[in-house]
Amino acid sequence: MALARALAPRPSRVWLDDPFSTLAVVVRLYLRQEVRSILKVGGASGIFVTHDQQEALAIADRVAVMRSGQIEQLASPEEIYGQPASQFIADFVTQANFLEARRRSDGWYTALGLVDESQVQPTDAIAGTLMVRQEELHLGSVNSNEKALVICDREFLGREYKYTLTHPTQGNLQVRTPTRFAIGDAVQITIKPNPPGLRVFA
Repeated sequence: MALARALAPRPSRVWLDDPFSTLAVVVRLYLRQEVRSILKVGGASGIFVTHDQQEALAIADRVAVMRSGQIEQLASPEEIYGQPASQFIADFVTQANFLEARRRSDGWYTALGLVDESQVQPTDAIAGTLMVRQEELHLGSVNSNEKALVICDREFLGREYKYTLTHPTQGNLQVRTPTRFAIGDAVQITIKPNPPGLRVFA
């Protein structure tokens, strides 16, 4: 009701402070698109505060990610997701995996193999942490001469699964893929070829 009263006069600016946080998921998804449409039609600007990363990326034209009361990055949802300005943003928004990486003459060496220099956003660093999003990792069957990791958790997300594997030196790694595996399966994990712009944080 409060939301309806706020939008009824068709204000030029609306402040929305986590307005959907207590709603059921289906209602929440419907209302966030409905409110976005109302604001667009009315030519109003909305300042939408949320702790839900997916909600922010879905509803906003511009996203401001804040840390300790300061704006750390202000950009389009696509830029926030694809080109996060810091490891904090990469972790908070994309829930990416982070691998220790060292530059060599033939590319970046990681615990999951060598990454070609052309796949990594330009940097002067010679070592750092490589950001790899969950969907940029591949799970496959294991040959006898390959090192395997064991799937320790699985979440069904509808169109895909989210798997958790524990690497002996890199900690927990999370992978999203439509391929079905069982908890306890041994798999080979690799970085997909030609992901859209990996990032190394020094």
